[in-house]
Order: sequence, then structure tokens, then C-alpha cells
Amino acid sequence: MLSSLCILLLYTTQGAVQGLVFGVLPLPLRQNPSATDVDQSIFSFVGYPFTFKFFLAPLIDGLYSTRIGRRESWLIPLQFLSGALLGRMAADMGDMLGASPPDVYTLTIALFVLVTATAAGDIATDAWAAGKMTDNKASLCQILGLTIGAEASSTIFFLLLGKELVSLEGLLLSIASLCFVTLGYFVISGLANGNGQPADGEDDNVGVRDAVWQIWNLVRRSANVRCWLLFLLMQPLASGHQSLMSVRYQAAGFSPELFSQYDTFLLPLSFLVMFLSYKVAKTERLFTATLWTTLVQVIFGVVQLVHFQKGKAVGGTAVDDVVLRLSYVVLKQLNGALDTLTFVMKVTIFNRIAQKHPPTAGTVITFMASMSNLGSTLFTTLAPLMAHATCTFATCFFFLVAG
Repeated sequence: MLSSLCILLLYTTQGAVQGLVFGVLPLPLRQNPSATDVDQSIFSFVGYPFTFKFFLAPLIDGLYSTRIGRRESWLIPLQFLSGALLGRMAADMGDMLGASPPDVYTLTIALFVLVTATAAGDIATDAWAAGKMTDNKASLCQILGLTIGAEASSTIFFLLLGKELVSLEGLLLSIASLCFVTLGYFVISGLANGNGQPADGEDDNVGVRDAVWQIWNLVRRSANVRCWLLFLLMQPLASGHQSLMSVRYQAAGFSPELFSQYDTFLLPLSFLVMFLSYKVAKTERLFTATLWTTLVQVIFGVVQLVHFQKGKAVGGTAVDDVVLRLSYVVLKQLNGALDTLTFVMKVTIFNRIAQKHPPTAGTVITFMASMSNLGSTLFTTLAPLMAHATCTFATCFFFLVAG
């Protein structure tokens, strides 16, 4: 029980960091009058640690202290590092975002280090969860923790920010405190469960070379795995324009602060979607289910593009139009539900494969996730650059057709 709660707390902390970096900080950057699409593209590099974390996975699986524990050897210092970085950045974040032009290079480097620590911790947490839970329960625990953390650090933050009850500095300090609280609970949980005791299948002596060799054999021997990897790399094309659409909607007046109250009221719906995704993830035809979900995402993407064009035609009063406003909320919630369903199904497949190779579970899960993150982050970087060279409609149309 202690281990399950600890895993949930670790995922919640990671979700809070991701909500801050990918949900909150882009907003003041976009609001800076001197910021450009190129600045937005540069800022997107903070997401690349999740793309290339595969290179860290063999180290995390193969290098550890037997006295402390395979996963604990990494999670303890990484939690401390994340908390310390967040505490330090709290004092300088306002100056970096408010400068003219914004100090996007320093901001990106600082957040890149933070996201790298979070990505490395995610590797160890995924492997720990895979060794202690069934595949669908591990995926449910992950999406639950990530959602709680992300919603608290973005949706709830915007709601309180609109009422002037919290500041960006306060958010950074709150997440830093959460990191240290999770660290303390993690240490207590480890002591209570016998710190350093390996989980079933994790007592094998596996080095860095063995972890890399395991991935090579997995890809070489299984055509199904190769097909799945290709799908993971290309599937984000269907939603590669979403970050660009978010920027354009915000410029049209559809700001996160304005809709945070709707998102807060609809949070129970998000948890219902998680429960339904957990049920769907029990099927043996996960690949087929993921393909159908992607097709529905493309359809909703077309509807969203039509909605944006109608709002653009209305002009500055589009956000005051009841129909456009309500349809924006509905489309946003439906897209979020599809993203949740896709995420849970993907993670379940990762866990099913990883549970067949417990000593290198972190490397297996991370390799699969890295392929998915590579496509997502790459297209997020390319979308603003394409829009800068052409136009928003052409960029979105390209991604939807390609998807």
C-alpha cells in the first residue's frame, strides 16, 4: 500500500512539473509583445529530454547501489534536484519571461535541466510501477497521478490566478515543496518496506550493455514491435498542430484564464474518462483500438480547424459569441478525452512488453515512450516554423492530412 501511494505521489510530482513547463510557462511567453513564433519554437526544445530519455534508460537500469535499491538510487537524488531547481528558478522566472525580448535561451536551458531530471525520474518510476502492479493498473496509476499534478499546476493555478490568489512564483515554490514532501514520503516508504529489497525479477545482475542489448533483440526479433514503433513515431502527426492552434486561439481571446473555471467544473469528467480508459485498456486488441482513436482525433481536428476559421471571421468578439465559446469548451474536452484514452492504451502496451523483461523494464518502457515523444516533440517544433513561413491554415491542413 505504501509503495502504491508513493508511486502515485511520484507521478503527481512529475505531472505538476509538466503542467508548469508545458501548460503554464508558454502563456506568459506568448503574452510578451516581443515574443515571436521562432521564440516559441526554441522554447519547445524543453520537451526533448522526454524524447531522448532512452539514452538515459540503460544507465538507470544498469547503474545503481544494491544497498539503496535499483530504483531508489535514482529517484532520491532526482527528486532533490527537481525541488532545488524549482526553488531557485522561482526568484528569476518573472525577469526572464518579462524581458524584451524574453530571455528565451536562459529559460530554455534552465527548464531543459529540470525536464531532464523529471524524465529520468519517470524512467525509474515506470519500471518500479511495472514491477509492482498489473499492466492496466500501472497505466491507470500513471495517468491519474500525472493528471492530478498537471491539472493542479495549470487549470487550478489559472483559476486562482484570475482571482489574484496565487502568483507564478508561488506556483514554483509549491511544486518545489511537493518534490521535497514526495522525497520524504519516498524515504519513509522505502524504510517501511525494506529499502533496497528488489521486486520480483529485479534481483538479476543487469548492466548497461545488457539493457541496450535487450532492446536490440526486442526490435530485431519481433515484427509486431517494429510495426508498433513506426506507428508511435508517426501517430503524433494527427495532433502535431495542436500547440500552434493553442497559440492562435489565445491570440483570438480564448485564453486559459478565461476557461479555467469551465475546466475545473469538468474535472470529474476527466476522472470518468480515466476509469473508462482503464476498462478499454484491458482488451487484447489495443493496437486496433489505438488506430480507431487516432482516426477520431483527425476528425475532431478538422472540426476544430473549421471552428477556428469561423472565429477568425467573426473577429475580436468571437470569444463573446455563446455558440463559439461553448463549442470551444466541448472540442477541448473531447480532444482531452481522446488524448487520455490514447495515452492509457499506449502505456498499457509498454507495460505488457516490459513485464516480460523485469530487470530492464525501465529501458523497454522508455524506448517505446521515446519513439512516441520524438514524433510529438518534433512536430511541435516544426509547426510554428511552418506557420511562420506559410500560414496557420496551411500548416494545420498539412498535419491533419498527414495524420
